[in-house]
Amino acid sequence: MKDRQAGFTLIEQIVVLSVAGVMLPVLSGFFLTTFLRPVENSAALATSQDVRTASEWVSRDLASGPMGNNLAVSGGPSLTSVTIGPSPGYSGNNSLTITYHTWPTVGSTDPETHSIAYRLEDLDPSDDDIQLVRREDDGAATTVVHHILDAADVVFSGSAQSGAGGVSSGITMSITSKQEGSATTVTRQASFVYTLPRSYEPTPAPAPSAQTWNLAPPYYLAGKSGYWQVITTSAEGTISANWQIASSAAIQVLVYPGEPMGTGGLGGSTLTPSKVNATAVASNSATTNNLTATTAASQPAAKYTVYIYNGSNDYVSTNAATASYVSP
Repeated sequence: MKDRQAGFTLIEQIVVLSVAGVMLPVLSGFFLTTFLRPVENSAALATSQDVRTASEWVSRDLASGPMGNNLAVSGGPSLTSVTIGPSPGYSGNNSLTITYHTWPTVGSTDPETHSIAYRLEDLDPSDDDIQLVRREDDGAATTVVHHILDAADVVFSGSAQSGAGGVSSGITMSITSKQEGSATTVTRQASFVYTLPRSYEPTPAPAPSAQTWNLAPPYYLAGKSGYWQVITTSAEGTISANWQIASSAAIQVLVYPGEPMGTGGLGGSTLTPSKVNATAVASNSATTNNLTATTAASQPAAKYTVYIYNGSNDYVSTNAATASYVSP
């Protein structure tokens, strides 16, 4: 009997090749999914996050400054300014500085100047990446783009300022984020155009308001006697009272907070000013025929008592008596 020769028949070889043809794509897909694709996916996610984060930070800072502060530059509140140039140690227009003002109060005309700088830095010399870092003038830093392989991958361009009398084409930021994958470099590139914000004008202070009362003392006021009248102001302001008499005499004009003389609204009194149970917020005394007392500072909206006192021994005749307040 002849020995059978070992080996595959043609049919067996065809079957093996057919099975291999089916399995090879499956196995290669499994290999890519298991070993290579996560690395590529992670790199793609990192570069996409870089581009998105850069857009959000720059957009917010150009719109309102940090913490919602409004923007302006030195020289007046009607101007917003940015400066484009190279980052320290690098060439090209890869830095952006935003200058803005903050106003401490409504209507303030004395703002504080601050700035935000976007610039390239090498935060980890052990790798090939450089970073786009956002720095505030107090030293606070935020890494905006983590994966940059070349300084030319960050470019700022556009008009440097806009405001009263100026025209701006806006600011363009072009970012290319690159990260090494397992088999290739994953690149994400995007450009963003920002229109410089409308100029901020501090809210103007309210226009001064005024109110005047014509007081009604007796036409003849006896010596060593006075007259009081309550007024009510409707806003914070400076209060003045004026008394004009026919001829010169020793007289006094005072303004007291509240109603220390009584609640009847007006009346005569023989109390000398030193005996009134209150401290005047305005007072004046002189031998004259025209006397005014004015508060040194604004007083809150409230009731006040105006007291005019004839300190002489003779009658005086009143030509006019008024009280007024002016809000700042």
